[in-house]
Amino acid sequence: RFRGHGAGALLRSPVRGSDPRSVVMAALCWPTFALFVACCPKPETIAPDEVVCPMDAERRAQCCNADVVRQVLAQFGTLSQQEIAETMPHDDYLFVLDNVGDQLFRFLRDIALLNVDAWRLFALASVRRALYHGDAVKDLSVRARTTDELRDVWRDGMRASRSLARALFRVENFQQFLLGHEAHAHGALLEGYDPERVRAAFAPMFDVYAEATRAHDLLAYNLLPQVERVFSTRIPIATRPRINLLVVSLGAWAKTGFMTLWTVLRHTSSRLRVFVFGDAAGLENWRSAAEELGDDDAASSELLSLVEFEYVDFAEHPRFKALLARYPSGCSFGGAGTAILARVVCHEVLPKDVNRVIALDLGDVLVLDDIRELWDLGDRMEDHHFLAAPHAVALHHINGGLVV
Repeated sequence: RFRGHGAGALLRSPVRGSDPRSVVMAALCWPTFALFVACCPKPETIAPDEVVCPMDAERRAQCCNADVVRQVLAQFGTLSQQEIAETMPHDDYLFVLDNVGDQLFRFLRDIALLNVDAWRLFALASVRRALYHGDAVKDLSVRARTTDELRDVWRDGMRASRSLARALFRVENFQQFLLGHEAHAHGALLEGYDPERVRAAFAPMFDVYAEATRAHDLLAYNLLPQVERVFSTRIPIATRPRINLLVVSLGAWAKTGFMTLWTVLRHTSSRLRVFVFGDAAGLENWRSAAEELGDDDAASSELLSLVEFEYVDFAEHPRFKALLARYPSGCSFGGAGTAILARVVCHEVLPKDVNRVIALDLGDVLVLDDIRELWDLGDRMEDHHFLAAPHAVALHHINGGLVV
């Protein structure tokens, strides 16, 4: 928790239009925001008798109020160093950012998943923390003189650039959350909803998002490549074993999908064998997109020289057709569902010489590092392991967007 500071300082400037009673209750109830998170989870999330809170049930009912927490959330501003120094002068800046991020994650999970202020602060804490570490790497690079010191710059810089990329993605998710929240409030569909309608709500994020984008690009595309060249001994791509990728192309979405593949090619240290599963239209669209990109310029042509495409019309594949025939006659998957099934049982469809593959969603995935590190994960899989994938514990399922 924050070290005894928070309420008095945070609540010195009530939110405009606030109910004065909420301001008073916030000051009386919550000397720290962490205490609010500990005391006010939803009963269906944590049973009341499991809450580690010094308040009795009656007092908790009075204090666990949405208007009260709004007072606390609004006072964090944009989490700049100056604002934190003014509101919590005795707490270290990084300490505050870590606590805000951790506490807001719990708040969103256990109390109010749709709270706009909480999502804003959660995203801000992520990007501010990433910026802090990015600045530390830049300072370290200025002082580095030896090869070992440059290795430290590269190691810490890789971590910082990845942290910045994740934080930027979280800010972009916040913007999408705002769009969905506003669209739902006005009874509209998210698709086609005018982003200008959430400009005011997103405005506090603009400057910090731009700052984080510049910091990420400086590290990823300038500082780190220069540092790596000093000590790296890259193995020639032609001498390394190929990596097998599996992607799906349906209809006219190939160019969107190529965005993901392009990020793989930008960082790969190995040649790629890419199996494109698709319907007739999707396969033809992929061939056309690959040909167009290859003719675009010399750099694009060079990147595409690293990849060999093999096309599979899964719906016409004999073994896959035989598997579909085993399902009850009433089952209907649709085009996308059938493609997902084909990817899950790809061992029935891929050539017999393929014993490992990375299945990758297209369009909504960016690869920011050498995919060989993911490929080598397969070396640690044992005979009884079928696949490796991210596990979404809270949702009780794995995410099939990236599977080894």
